Amino acid sequence: MLDNGLMKFLSSLAALFSGRPSAVSDIDLEIVQFDPPDGSTLLAGEDIKITVQWRHAMRGRGIGIWTKPELPAGVGGGYEGDGGEAHAPGRGRVLRGVSVAEPARLEAVYLIAKDGDSRELFNRRVPVNFTFAVNPEREERRHDGAFSRITGVEVLAPAGELLPIGQHVQVRVGYYARSTHGIRVTAIPVTDADMRYAATAETSDGDGHAMQGFVIGQACVIRHLHVRLLNDSDVAVAEQMVEVDLRFG
Repeated sequence: MLDNGLMKFLSSLAALFSGRPSAVSDIDLEIVQFDPPDGSTLLAGEDIKITVQWRHAMRGRGIGIWTKPELPAGVGGGYEGDGGEAHAPGRGRVLRGVSVAEPARLEAVYLIAKDGDSRELFNRRVPVNFTFAVNPEREERRHDGAFSRITGVEVLAPAGELLPIGQHVQVRVGYYARSTHGIRVTAIPVTDADMRYAATAETSDGDGHAMQGFVIGQACVIRHLHVRLLNDSDVAVAEQMVEVDLRFG
């Protein structure tokens, strides 16, 4: 028979590595407010502001907090990155935002925390009921930047070598941009492993390059990067699946 102390210790470990909180977890997150309130209708592209109450005792590790929309297939959207407000142990509140780029229903958001190496510590699906309606202004811009293109992708990390978990990998994306309202660049590894990646990078019209990057939080092999140029309506006006050989462990 295992004594109660050992059982609690094993339960905490299981919760940590599964990404789920337990009754004795060192971290807890809760959504305490949506603005506008749950059940509201917004125009496509408008933000939902989410207030998250947090508590953690992860000394020396720090945590990052995100909310992410559960998007319908083929529908674009976005969310705000971590601002570092909860890196030190304690308790408090942070403000995050999510959006849906096209007319659709939003039925859930994910409340997520990761450590400094992008290992997932907390993941909770929160059901919601928001409606995003047609935004006439965004619809007019959907084809803006249609003649932009990706001109090159360079991964600034050695292919085939074992990279440490938590290493920041930079990606240089060359582009030719032609738009009225601006083009943004993103480069995202295709993987189910815990990770985080840089916010999209703004470009200027004409030839140029933008730096992107990502951090992988567990052992895995990355075979592809999904590189895109997005216009102001979050429509991909150019995209490319780039073959890579990045190994983490």
